[in-house]
Amino acid sequence: MKKTLALLAVLLLPVVTFGQDIQLGDDGVFKAFTNIINKAIPFIIGLAVFIFIIGLIRYVNAGGEEDKIKAARNTIIWGLIIIFVMFSAVGIVNLLNNTFGFNNTIDNSKFPKI
Repeated sequence: MKKTLALLAVLLLPVVTFGQDIQLGDDGVFKAFTNIINKAIPFIIGLAVFIFIIGLIRYVNAGGEEDKIKAARNTIIWGLIIIFVMFSAVGIVNLLNNTFGFNNTIDNSKFPKI
């Protein structure tokens, strides 16, 4: 668990350190967050499908051994859970965006200028 968190922290370090360089433009903060999620979700869904296929291959190659069948079944189940969660996340984000009409644009005229 600690190795996973350390790896995640290292991979997200450029996002944190160069966060001020993100250009929001007229779209707003919520739209920028939605764009980031929309770019990450296809990768994660592809990874989940890959995990699912690996589980299927392990299940076919188990050869009747109960330990391997159980491990392959768990891999298949986790792949399906990840796929379901990712499609649910896409649906919830789009539902909130369409229902409430988020428009978090920043009015620069109200900020003090030097």
